[in-house]
Amino acid sequence: VVLVVVVGLIGGVAYAMVKLSLLLPVVVIERVHNPAAALVRSWQLTRGNSLRLLAFYLLLGLAYLVILMVVGMVSMALAALIAGQGKVSLLIGGAISGAIGAAASALFTAILAAIHRQLAGPSAEAIGATFD
Repeated sequence: VVLVVVVGLIGGVAYAMVKLSLLLPVVVIERVHNPAAALVRSWQLTRGNSLRLLAFYLLLGLAYLVILMVVGMVSMALAALIAGQGKVSLLIGGAISGAIGAAASALFTAILAAIHRQLAGPSAEAIGATFD
């Protein structure tokens, strides 16, 4: 019984996360400042694409974990060779891991903007420019 509830909760949270994943682009790109309207707009944009988005996000997360593990192991090995086994090598490894996390966050933000552009379609200005 507990397992069914836990799986249901995880599924529900994953579904809500996918449906609300375009909240940042809706607020920034579309300049929707009303929280309720932004939530509704994100929900509308992801309609019909939730499973594809979930699969895409899972693949992105898997790729990030693989890259983080490989680069982390290599950087920690190099740091241990250069600085020896100690706090300096941990500091170097942590700095590299932080840089990878920052780059991944910037990349994921750009990916969300691209997803938003694809699902929202062209802007009214871009459509109007067609007839100029």
